[in-house]
Amino acid sequence: MKSNRAGVITLSIFVMSSFSLQALAQQATPADVAAKLTGMWKVNRELSPSIGRGRGRGGAAALAAPRVVLASFQRGGGRGAGADTSAAQDLTPDQLAGRTAIRQLQQVPETLKIVATPESITFTEARGVTNFPIDNKGMKIDIGEAKVDVKTKWDKASLRQEFNAYQQKLTRTWSVDENGRLVLNLLVESMTLNANSGAPSWTQQTAVAMFDKQ
Repeated sequence: MKSNRAGVITLSIFVMSSFSLQALAQQATPADVAAKLTGMWKVNRELSPSIGRGRGRGGAAALAAPRVVLASFQRGGGRGAGADTSAAQDLTPDQLAGRTAIRQLQQVPETLKIVATPESITFTEARGVTNFPIDNKGMKIDIGEAKVDVKTKWDKASLRQEFNAYQQKLTRTWSVDENGRLVLNLLVESMTLNANSGAPSWTQQTAVAMFDKQ
């Protein structure tokens, strides 16, 4: 009988602890999350199987600034088969620049410095410095020759960014896991034409990058 009571007490404590942890996560303020995101980070290749060093063009520039890029994606669900709605030769210069910009935003830096507050976040890496207000309001940023629409907002215990440029959308979600690692989840959505019906649809591709704090 005592054994059963001990088991019930232990289970009750476990359940209460689980609810407490969930409550703490739900109660995390933007200031709490910003403090966790802030710091110097380096990509952990072993824990980031969906990315790898890119096979870009050679030259001094490529050698001077090696970086990790998305080497493979995991296909999302849905009917994604088909070709792009517009071949490269059918795009205007602005449309082509927009698509190129989204591809550049998919690149993951080897090292990254983040300075976050409840109101804004700044990323510093080899390609430069970018700052985003965290207000869920649309703004335009220059990526290469393109202007890309972006919104940045807090989403519970994570920071969510949405980038849009000509039939492509990139969502970057930043968070810190229970082991203190920075987690970057990427979702790329692209408009395609179904090979059989010709109807437009969206394909989804995802990747995850993990960073260790330095």
